[in-house]
Amino acid sequence: MPKIFQYLSYVVRFYSNDHLPIHVHVAIQGRETKVEFFIHDKDVILFF
Repeated sequence: MPKIFQYLSYVVRFYSNDHLPIHVHVAIQGRETKVEFFIHDKDVILFF
């Protein structure tokens, strides 16, 4: 999975052919979570 961003120890990764909803994977110190993005009336809403 390609790394698209890194801030301090946080690594953000994205699969170009992954499933919906739109999301990225965030990893730090051997742990990983998924952050989903929803667009509602020009606002971006994040779900952790």
